[in-house]
Amino acid sequence: MQDEIFVPDERMARYGENCARAALASGIGGLSEVRRLLRNSLRLCTHTAAVLTKFAAEQAVGMHVPEEFLRFSDNAYTAEKDGKQLLRQLRGYRSIPIGRDGQPIVFVIAEALLKTGAETLTPERLRRFLEGVQRERAWTETECALFLPMLCTAAVLRIAAVATHIERVCRAYAAKRRDDPFGAERIVAEAHLRGAEEPSLAAYTDAAERLHREADASLRGALRVLRVVENAAYARAVRAVSRTEQCLNADPTGIYPQMDERSQSYYRALLVRAAKLRKTTEFDLAEEYLREAQREKRHIGHWVTGEVRLLTRQRRWARSYRILDW
Repeated sequence: MQDEIFVPDERMARYGENCARAALASGIGGLSEVRRLLRNSLRLCTHTAAVLTKFAAEQAVGMHVPEEFLRFSDNAYTAEKDGKQLLRQLRGYRSIPIGRDGQPIVFVIAEALLKTGAETLTPERLRRFLEGVQRERAWTETECALFLPMLCTAAVLRIAAVATHIERVCRAYAAKRRDDPFGAERIVAEAHLRGAEEPSLAAYTDAAERLHREADASLRGALRVLRVVENAAYARAVRAVSRTEQCLNADPTGIYPQMDERSQSYYRALLVRAAKLRKTTEFDLAEEYLREAQREKRHIGHWVTGEVRLLTRQRRWARSYRILDW
């Protein structure tokens, strides 16, 4: 379980900028490390659900059950379902900026946002945070598209951390050591069932209660993230801070902002393809298109749709010339 950092709304942009500055890219890679962590987390959640089933069967009548045990049992299926969907969604990505530890920068940034408190995550806080991130480095369209899945992945990993905590508690309950907070908690609970008291273990039981509250809060927040990011407002918040999207929205004719989401996605896909063909960044290419559109007072789509066709045709001509020359 991770400690949370309190960041007021007005400081979220600065926090995002600092996080982006600290997350230095050391190369380009795929999402294999994130998918490995996700698979391990899903296996752990499945195992913990089985442990809790056995724990419930052996539980004495009248014995208190920690809140995080109940919440995990009720939502284990949701976490596993969302995790498997994320594994499918994160398949096939290769050209992603990664850090020295092999983790994608976008995942590191998503984890940093989750540390500010999953319970307080709103579209407005998300927008401010990403505005700060984009000031440090303009993200590609791929990174923008991956951010919410990475945020959900970080939430699943947090659920797995709670699963580790639950298994540790179950082992402590079985061992019943007096110098362990959870073992002491179990001893006191059994003493209460017999009508006895264990005043010497009060400090240990207080520590156990605090750890239970922290685990339940972490689990509750992670589950909330998996639920709320499906709201379209979060996707709009990510899209609004994309510097490439801001260039397209500045279309001098005003046509692009009025297009539906499907048409806008088509334009962005063409832009990504053209940037790869020209070996440049999507943001730099969008800025170039915007300058041309402003100079000629035409729809920016004239360049977005025409560039890919021209570059593709040129590459085909180049290949045919090489074949004829051979």
